[in-house]
Order: sequence, then C-alpha cells, then structure tokens
Amino acid sequence: MTFTDLGINSTVVRYVAHSYGLRDYELVRGYIRGLTKLKVLLALSVSILLFLTSDWLAFHVFHEQGLSLPLKIISLYVLFFSLSGYINAVFNAFNDFRSNFIKSLSYEVVRLFLIILLVSLGFSVVGALLGFVIASFFSLVILLLLLLKNYGKYVFGRAKRIDWKRIIRFTSYLTIGSITWVVFAYVDRL
Repeated sequence: MTFTDLGINSTVVRYVAHSYGLRDYELVRGYIRGLTKLKVLLALSVSILLFLTSDWLAFHVFHEQGLSLPLKIISLYVLFFSLSGYINAVFNAFNDFRSNFIKSLSYEVVRLFLIILLVSLGFSVVGALLGFVIASFFSLVILLLLLLKNYGKYVFGRAKRIDWKRIIRFTSYLTIGSITWVVFAYVDRL
C-alpha cells in the first residue's frame, strides 16, 4: 500500500487546498487531474505487479502455493482501497471531512456483512478476502459519486498546467518519509 501512495495523498491535500483558498479553480482542476493520473498509474502498477507475481511470491517467498489466489485477490483490494484513500484526500483538501465518515461507514458495514455471508457460505479465507475487495470497491464508488456530485465543477472544465518539478520535489520528501515510517513501524516486529 505504501508504494501506491508515495506521498500523493498528502500532496493533493496541500496543493488543492492552497489553490482552492486562492480561488484559482483552474489550478485546482489541474492539480486534481494531474495527481489523479499519477495516483491511478501508481495504484494500477502496484496492483498489476502483485497480481502477476502472485504465483512466484506464493511459491518462492511464502513457500505455500495455496497463497497464490489470495494474493491475486489482495491485488484488487490494494487498487480499490488506495484509490478510495486518494478520493478521500481530495475531499479533505476541500475541508469536507464527512467523506471520512462515509468511507468508513460504507466500507465497514459492507465488509462486515459480506465477510460473514461469504465465510458462512463456505468460502473461508477467499470469501473473507473477497469481502474486503467488494467493500473497498463499494466505498470507492460511493466516494467517486459524492465527489462528482459535490465537487464536479472542480474536476471538469478548463484546467491550468501544474508545475511538475515542484510537485515531484514536494512528493519526493513525502516518499522518503513514508517509506522510512513503514520501516521504523515494522522493524520491531521483525
């Protein structure tokens, strides 16, 4: 999940909020579009890489061929959950924090219902993972619909070009911080 973000969520909050505060709505659109393309590219790349290497990871890393299907299912979860986190960050840039509640509520309710249903139907671990994937997809769709309904005018329309050098420089510091944080957070477990 860390490699699907690399600081992009924080970058979108910082730059969209700043340009929104300046009432430069064409620049808001530019940041949303540009960073959305980058986020989708990263999320898709990581998800596809995990999907394609799931057999190799299951056999060579975990030494359990039965983990191949769960890893493939998790690759979809990584994609959907990462994109819903990004859309949530766009809402946060507009100081609209209701999306945090809506995302959590929709995700948790659907996840709870589906996991119990699929596991009780005999799908065991695969059913539980499918519950996670469907819940993350459901929350992504709800957030996307709310974004288009409430802030569609900041997504569609004329957009300014953004300064990619500035964005990359800002995001690079966040990337270093996010990777470092993951290492320090999990080093005690190892």
